[in-house]
Amino acid sequence: VANAMPMRGKIANNYIADITIFDKDEINGSATISNPNQFSKGIETVIVNGEIAYQNNKLIAKKGKPIRY
Repeated sequence: VANAMPMRGKIANNYIADITIFDKDEINGSATISNPNQFSKGIETVIVNGEIAYQNNKLIAKKGKPIRY
């Protein structure tokens, strides 16, 4: 598992920048089993690999790739 994420988990030069900016008092998941594709409330911005992927309740870009074990 540790080898799946060697360049993540730290904000530093040459690391992969995956960051979620959220309001800790407002965060709340909206997805359900019958309606899974819902954005969570309270998330302001998501940055994937250094690029904004979600902001202002809009998906801007589908970035990133799955992390496999």
